[in-house]
Amino acid sequence: MFNKSIVNKRIFAVLLAAVITVLAAAAVIPAFTVETKAADTINVDDYVFFDLRAGQITINGSTYSGYRYDGNPAPVEVTGSVTSEQKFYVYQSNEGDTDTGIFVDGAGNKTLKLPTHSDVKVGDTPWGDYITNNSDVEDVITKWRENATDRTATSNRIAVSGVVEITIVIDNLWSSHHVRGQGRTCGGISYNPTTSSKGSLTIQTIGHNRFGNIFYLNAGSDDVTKTASLIIEEKTAGSTLTVANLASNAGNNYWCAAIGSNDNSNDAKHIYINSGTIFAGTTEKDDCTAIGGGGNGWGIVTISGGRVTATVASSGAAIGGGIGKQSYGGPARVTINGTAEVYAYNASCTSRKNPGTTTDTWWSNSNPKVKYIPAAAIGGGSSGQAVCEKCYVTIGGNAKVYAQTVGGAAIGGGSSADTHGGDAEVTIQGDANVTAVSLPGIIEGQSIPAGNAIGGGVGGANGDGGDVKLVVSENAKIKVGSIGGGGTIGAENGRKIGSATVTVNGGTTSGQFIMAAGSGSKCTFTMTGGIIDNTGRNASEFLRADGGAVYMDDPDGQATMSGGEIVNCSAKSGGAVYMSGGIFTLSGTGNIHDCYATEENGGAVYMSGGEFTMTSGSIHSNAAENGAAAYLAAGKMSISGGELYNNKATDNGGAVYLGGGELFVSDGNIHNNSAQNGGAAYLAAGEMTISGGELHDNKATDNGGAVYLGGSGGKLTVSGGTIRQNSADGEGGAAYVNGGNVEVYGTAKITNNSAVGNGGGV
Repeated sequence: MFNKSIVNKRIFAVLLAAVITVLAAAAVIPAFTVETKAADTINVDDYVFFDLRAGQITINGSTYSGYRYDGNPAPVEVTGSVTSEQKFYVYQSNEGDTDTGIFVDGAGNKTLKLPTHSDVKVGDTPWGDYITNNSDVEDVITKWRENATDRTATSNRIAVSGVVEITIVIDNLWSSHHVRGQGRTCGGISYNPTTSSKGSLTIQTIGHNRFGNIFYLNAGSDDVTKTASLIIEEKTAGSTLTVANLASNAGNNYWCAAIGSNDNSNDAKHIYINSGTIFAGTTEKDDCTAIGGGGNGWGIVTISGGRVTATVASSGAAIGGGIGKQSYGGPARVTINGTAEVYAYNASCTSRKNPGTTTDTWWSNSNPKVKYIPAAAIGGGSSGQAVCEKCYVTIGGNAKVYAQTVGGAAIGGGSSADTHGGDAEVTIQGDANVTAVSLPGIIEGQSIPAGNAIGGGVGGANGDGGDVKLVVSENAKIKVGSIGGGGTIGAENGRKIGSATVTVNGGTTSGQFIMAAGSGSKCTFTMTGGIIDNTGRNASEFLRADGGAVYMDDPDGQATMSGGEIVNCSAKSGGAVYMSGGIFTLSGTGNIHDCYATEENGGAVYMSGGEFTMTSGSIHSNAAENGAAAYLAAGKMSISGGELYNNKATDNGGAVYLGGGELFVSDGNIHNNSAQNGGAAYLAAGEMTISGGELHDNKATDNGGAVYLGGSGGKLTVSGGTIRQNSADGEGGAAYVNGGNVEVYGTAKITNNSAVGNGGGV
């Protein structure tokens, strides 16, 4: 929990104006202001004032109605016509207090008296700090009751509908209005716009406000210029909005959203959070999205400022798409930018049809029954039976984001207990700082493995994982577990991990990129800039033991690195890059250094097949038992430029180990590498052809200062290039032949090599 001081700001003051009986009357009223402790001012002529305790407030496209006490024992009705861009101010008096409202003296002077409320704290911690990054919904509910002691809840609510363009200031409201049911269309605040017309409701917060839910239905256009929007922001600094369950719901399942739509009408498009401290949470029994779509519904959410905490235990996302059970998980488009600070948690949920009971019925069609539904914290909704819809997540600006889930993608596609996981497109850019975590867990006694921190949704027992397209650029900072296509519950049924298309243009990433052959899609990894740095990371944090930075298991996959750095990464094999096949190209200014294989082979690169082409760039200061720069179990490696240097193998192949296949060197510089055998290259099998470039100052503590040729089927051909100043403590300063065939001809230069034993040359 982050502790930042919050200044409590209460509005109090005197307003002066001409005598009227109803503030909203059409007469011209002299301007007056309400001063705040922050020296803010409010032009009271711009507002219609209501007291929520006095009665329900209703605002539609043409009229408004509500109540105040104005010093009377009975509420005074306030009505009028809604004008363009009208502003309303809603406060809430304490029980029995009627000395609030607008008072007029004999001279016609008007005074606005607002109720006073003490700041809400938990111990010495301000309420805003207490709810920020708090994943315990029940705790927040309880602590509010225990510490908001000078406030009395009201069952009244604010209902807004129709085509409106209005602002409502909410000042220390506590509404207990909370309707059960999948089809609810109301909340402490509800906004039911005409979705075919442009309009908006802007909610501005003062003090500490508390609701069971805020209902917002918008199934209109994806284009906000053609439909309505809900906007939430602070009016005074330090104000808060807490939205969490109020009514007892044992054995019930709302399937709606804390801030968003219901299960029947679904969509909640164009929710904007601009500032303020906001907590939105739902309990496991709710099984609801926190901010976004209702059941199966769209969640289009933009957060550009403030501190936002969203926490659920649901097949719906904490922020994004709605829940899915028999039908699909809801799609989502989530944008987080500006100065937003966002914390999103999803504990995932049971796949029981009735989570409040022990009835042995499940949403999943799979056999044996899958008892859980992995879910996303930010992204698409998940489903018990159906395919999940695609989601889009963009994080940029100076945003700070922490996302955590159990089993699913913390940021990305929704998952399915039965069929295909949801696809995701994720862009992280600007100066964003993102941490994403997918944890293992236990639901209904069944173990849930961790999923990708960012990526496609998990596929069910009868479906593949979701595909992901990820772009990392500019100065973004990312710390995650693994990133890539969604895994699958049904691996034993031959289901596949989702494919991945990854582009790294900038930023600093700490994590592992996983790309595998998905549903017929070719995986690609493209790095033109930025850094992948796993300093201080433990291999147990990643889903694959191999490939400390990049893991690719796709015979048609392509990994291209033309810029940027992969540094301080480690894995069992392939400290930086592991490929079972496909094509890896290193060019430009690409640089892999200070990586190592923790147990076996390929300090920087491991390839069990496929093709590795190096035209420029560098691989240096890496370590492994065998092949400190590159280990090829089979396939082809071509070096036509760049440098391989200062790599160290404790056994064989200081730079390159060739277990089979072909190694071609036509240019480039392989120098200052070391190993027990084969300071530059070790050929256990296969063929090595040197037609250009240089191999120099490499060292073997045993044999083959530059090259070790072993095995009867191996072949070394040197037709050009230079092999110089290599050394061996045993034999073969330039090359040691333990089998196979050596041919030297053409323009090859082999000079100044040395060995303690025999063979300074070959």
